[in-house]
Amino acid sequence: ALEITRKKRNSEITQVLSLAAGNAGKRLEIANQIDWQSTSVSLKASFPLVAENENATYNMGVGTIQRGTNHSKKFEVPTRQWFDLTDKSGEFGVSVLEDCKYGSDKPDNHTLRLTLLFTPGINDHRFNHQGSQDFGIHHVKYGIYSHPGNWNEGETPQQAEFLNNPLVSFEAPKHAGMLGKMVSFLGFNDPCVGLMAFKKAENSDYYIVRVNELLGKDQENIKAIFQAKIEDAYEVNGQEQKIGPIDFSDKTLNFDITHYAIRSFAVKIAPQASFNDAQTSVTIPHNEDVMSFDRNRADGSLSEVGKGDGVTYIRKNYPAELIPDTIVSEGVRFKMGDREDEQKNAVSCKGQTIELPSGNYNKLYILAAATEDVTGNFSIGGKSIALDIQDWLGFIGQPYTRELNDSETEVLAVNEPFVKNANIAWFASHHHNHYPSKNASYQYSHMYKYEIDLPEGTTELTLPENNKIKVFAITVAQIEADDIKLLQPLKDEYKGNKKFVLR
Repeated sequence: ALEITRKKRNSEITQVLSLAAGNAGKRLEIANQIDWQSTSVSLKASFPLVAENENATYNMGVGTIQRGTNHSKKFEVPTRQWFDLTDKSGEFGVSVLEDCKYGSDKPDNHTLRLTLLFTPGINDHRFNHQGSQDFGIHHVKYGIYSHPGNWNEGETPQQAEFLNNPLVSFEAPKHAGMLGKMVSFLGFNDPCVGLMAFKKAENSDYYIVRVNELLGKDQENIKAIFQAKIEDAYEVNGQEQKIGPIDFSDKTLNFDITHYAIRSFAVKIAPQASFNDAQTSVTIPHNEDVMSFDRNRADGSLSEVGKGDGVTYIRKNYPAELIPDTIVSEGVRFKMGDREDEQKNAVSCKGQTIELPSGNYNKLYILAAATEDVTGNFSIGGKSIALDIQDWLGFIGQPYTRELNDSETEVLAVNEPFVKNANIAWFASHHHNHYPSKNASYQYSHMYKYEIDLPEGTTELTLPENNKIKVFAITVAQIEADDIKLLQPLKDEYKGNKKFVLR
């Protein structure tokens, strides 16, 4: 890899150029870390190419469109994942692959440009806040892919998919397994078809498989190959209503698809052998009411917020009408307490000792939250285990945010970004205020799932001495599946970013 650092107009850009090859694709990748503090400027990556053509091809996600060189009424066009300039000879071309940057343009017949950031100049005080938008550190990746012939022949969509959805690594303990060294739940016999969606059907035990044709050509004899036997299948529309039959046999769906078309199928898979993880709900001593129904938001109180000199308080609680009798999180079932008015439905932690059910259990799961981010020490099997219990309210992640002066013309500070990592088991789009009584819309409320290894023969769990922590349910389980460790983050955790210093 080659690293290049550039400083210009009060911003700093560090680029790492590297090659991808083999099964991971064939492209030059450019990873950018951009410390952005520029104003009245657009940042573009420019690609001056040997290929020359009046028209470039832009991918729309469900089709492509050709557009000409910029003019006064069209200087930027939308695109998704890739755009391409194939030489007018038709012998070769270059595709620019992008990851979540959707604006591009073509200033002349041999140059493509990808828009990375834009902080506009402001001449209207109503939009002053836009004059410093995007201040912060950004990570942007794009790729350059050269190909023989046109983009169809070079299979540009597949290269763009490699860039946007790279392989993710996990580690599991060695075991004999039942499926061999390699298994694919769903695959296709031809890369001309892309998988747009794979999901459970809304109103049945079928799965919905949505595909589209990628190369702009009518395709025949396409096979969608499943890992298990298909019991039934039919074609559906966007509302998952049956619109016609589909040919299938054993593990394969067989279909044709016209250029750029979208087709959706409902597929019923034969029952599979599964782990029967034994689970038991633990009886816990509810001592606090933290939930209320819309008809009586004055019932219960999870937290209080002081107002003014402390005379007035806003009490807050969970919306009971959105909480089911059993919360299921990744297969773990939590039995909830009584949500009716004036009933206790949470344990405020004060060092209580809880008796665990007898049985051959190896995992203990706790459904909990706190009135602020705190650490609680749970004691089990003679060992103290510290768990970071997250606030039930507030953002669980936030990018760089600006603090502006009153006229919004000057940036006073830029707050560091953050991501909280507790496993969300349940959430609601709002919470309840006791007084003044209302739904606090878009003020999300959460419950989180925490996992503890349960030593053999353990009979008791002691809760922390911290009444800011609220426990809603506890479940013990015998988990047969091996623990799987993620070897790389699935989200931006902002690790490795230098501290942002406002210049």
